[in-house]
Order: sequence, then structure tokens, then C-alpha cells
Amino acid sequence: MGGRIWVKRGIHLTSIELGKVIYIEGDKHGCTFHLLSNSDHQTHCGGRKTHGTLSFLEKALNQHGFIRCHRNYIINPSLANNFCRHKSCIEVDGITIPVARRKKGKIEECLCLSANL
Repeated sequence: MGGRIWVKRGIHLTSIELGKVIYIEGDKHGCTFHLLSNSDHQTHCGGRKTHGTLSFLEKALNQHGFIRCHRNYIINPSLANNFCRHKSCIEVDGITIPVARRKKGKIEECLCLSANL
């Protein structure tokens, strides 16, 4: 999962490497990118708050394999560790993220497809 995305942060445009994105969390004030740190790929550094909507990012990142699993979250499935269908959550780099009921099938399908590669 290579490439970069440009996002607006304040008055600046910032480039974010897609391979370092663990997940993106949206709220009514914008989106926060949660990234892998440069030194230790098992932890994540502080989020980067950006302007824009999760819907816009979903469309932009869909072609790069990212999945919207909940109205407030987009995940990088290549970093997913565990999917619990019963509890409706997915673990990504040690962080538990909710999965919407209507998204369970899509998440399971995407994870099974990537597991068969």
C-alpha cells in the first residue's frame, strides 16, 4: 500500500504516507489520522487533525484498499490483527475499533480476500 494523500491542516496542505496510516477517525470538526511512528511500527504517534469529511476521504482512499468500517472510522486492513464478528469490532495495531452491523459482511469479505492472497 504505497502512495501519499494530501490533506488540509489549517492553512497548509500536508502529505501523509498511506502505508503509515493505521486508521482515520472522523468527528464533526474534521478527521484525525492515526499513524505508525517512524521508530517503532507497533505503536502509533499522535493523531494529525485535518479539515474535511470522512466521506471525502473514504472515496479518495477506497482505491488504496482502505475500508470504512463505521460512520466514524476508516481502517487500513493491512494492519488489522483481529476481527470479532460477535462483538462487532476489529483490532488494528492493538486498538479496538467498532464495526457497524451493516459493514460486518464487507469487512469479513475484504479480510478473507486479503488472507487468500
